[in-house]
Amino acid sequence: LTTRTEASRLTYVYKNGRVRLPTEIECLRLQGFYLFNIKIKHKEIYKQAGNSISVNVMEMIFNQIEKSKTINLNGGLF
Repeated sequence: LTTRTEASRLTYVYKNGRVRLPTEIECLRLQGFYLFNIKIKHKEIYKQAGNSISVNVMEMIFNQIEKSKTINLNGGLF
């Protein structure tokens, strides 16, 4: 997967010497979404996938918040 930084901001898949755009499903899966029912336009799916925060990143952030709460309740520094 390669992201171009030109004005078009295209992301494309380069495999076996060929270039193609990722499918909507591939874009959503790269962000960590696996169970979904698509009922919107294809262009909107690309927008939503690009504007979302990765599920895995959010899980890690929330886990760190919970861990810090536990540390603080048990006499931590903060």
